[in-house]
This record gives sequence, C-alpha cells and structure tokens, in this order.
Amino acid sequence: MSKGKPTPLYAFRPYGWSEEQSPLHCLLFYENYLLIGSGDGQIFWYDLKTLRPERSYLPNIRSPCLQLLRSGSYLISQSKAGDVSMWIKREGDSWIRKNKTDNNHTGFCRIQVLEVVSLHEANVMHLWDIRQPSDPCHSLKPMDRHEECEGNSIPVAVDFDINMKRGVYSGMTDTLGTFTTDGQTLKHLEMKHPLKMTNRGALSVVIQRAEFAATKSRIVAVGCCDGTVRVYSWSTGRPLGILPHGDGISSVQDVTFSEGPLESLNSESVIVAAGADSSVSFWSSDFTRKT
Repeated sequence: MSKGKPTPLYAFRPYGWSEEQSPLHCLLFYENYLLIGSGDGQIFWYDLKTLRPERSYLPNIRSPCLQLLRSGSYLISQSKAGDVSMWIKREGDSWIRKNKTDNNHTGFCRIQVLEVVSLHEANVMHLWDIRQPSDPCHSLKPMDRHEECEGNSIPVAVDFDINMKRGVYSGMTDTLGTFTTDGQTLKHLEMKHPLKMTNRGALSVVIQRAEFAATKSRIVAVGCCDGTVRVYSWSTGRPLGILPHGDGISSVQDVTFSEGPLESLNSESVIVAAGADSSVSFWSSDFTRKT
C-alpha cells in the first residue's frame, strides 16, 4: 500500500447535508445499484453507472433499517423494531413483502445470511433456516470460550465464508471473534481463536467473496467506532491498512465490497463504507495485490 493518508475514490451524502440527518446503517450491492438503509427507515437506491440517486423502490420500513441482504431472488430487510422481511420483485420496479419474521428483540445487532445467523444483545448467536421460519436451529454464546476478552463482549455484526465454513463477528472489544461450522448441515457452531485489533469497537465486518477478489489473497474489512475502516488478511489475520472514513470521528456503521469492477470509478475492487455522519465513501482495495 502506498505511503501517506489514503483518500476515497468517491464520497457523498444521500440527504445532502443537515445537522439533523439520520445515520446510515447498512449497504447492499444489488445488480447495478447500491442500496443504503438509513436511521429513519428509508432505503436509498444509487445507480452505480451514473453515480446518481434513483427513486426508492422498497417502502419506508418506519424503523431504523439495520440490515439489507440478498438471498436468491429475495431482498431481506431487518429493522430495529425486531422484524425481518423478505421482499420479491414484481413487474416494473415495485416490490411486495412475501414473508415477515419477528425475532422479538429490539436492538442494533444485525443478521447475516448463512442460512441465517442472528446476533442478539443478550450475547447469544442464533442460527435459523429462513426457508423454514421456526425456532433457531442452533444457539451459542460466542464468548463462552473467549474468557480472556475483557469489557463488553456482546457481538453486533457477523459474516460467514460459505466456502471455508468459517465466520467472523465484531463487537465492542478489541478483538474479532471467529467460528466454524460442520461441513454438511451447518447446524453446529464452534468458536475459534479471536483476532486482536489495535482499537476497540467495530460495528460491522465483511469478508471479501472469493468470486469478487482480484487475487487469491482475500481480505476482511471492519467498520470501526473510531471512524476508520480497518482491513485484514482473511487467511492470516494480519492487518493490511486503515481507511479514514467521512468526518474521521463518527463511527462506520457498515462496510461492504463491490461485486466486481466499477467502471464509473475505474476500479476493479472497491470497498464501500457508510457512517453515522450520513456519508458514504468508496475506496480502492487494489493494495491487496501486494499481500
């Protein structure tokens, strides 16, 4: 990675600028769009070819939108009110809700598609099969085997590598927790050794998908409370770089990777971050070719 402070390829605020604007909680690449979920329940669509906003396709969910996911032809939204909804596209640009599950929990912990893994502020990790909404298939307290981790050990974000059957989660400590599942049913979670960080507090974590990585050396991006995105090697856990997002003070609420090159930014590999300061920033991850 080149010396000096990194600068984003592109940055913007969906709202424009206002002291009262809502934080941005989540990001999702969907076809030629970037979807952005906000603290006031709005879901913004940005055209990645023109870098221009489009009208909202999904309705306002009336509660902070904490997570947006894609599973096959479905879009999945999670609100702070505790409901997880599955949406399917109709003719044109309209969407209808096909399924809604209430996990009876109000908080800021976010789900991830595994089949689905959900984190709760009661320090419990749950595994659901969203094709058959019911009680969790498996539950585990992530820190049971990480007693050396001090402070608030509640996990708040999780991601999973389906090929390696290995996952990672973040929280308000100075560690990233890791876990594995069995290779057949994905019904069992086993905690592994945590990865140490130099800072405390990470609200989001994402693993670069193998099919979108420029090289075999994939990375993990972590959105941190100190206003940075920290990048690590997924295979070794070695720190690779620090990206200063937005105002450099407000927490990074979510981080994600592009699904292939973005011609509009002339970049093959892009990291995108969204923050509590209502800003979105795009970063090149080409430096990973040197690792």
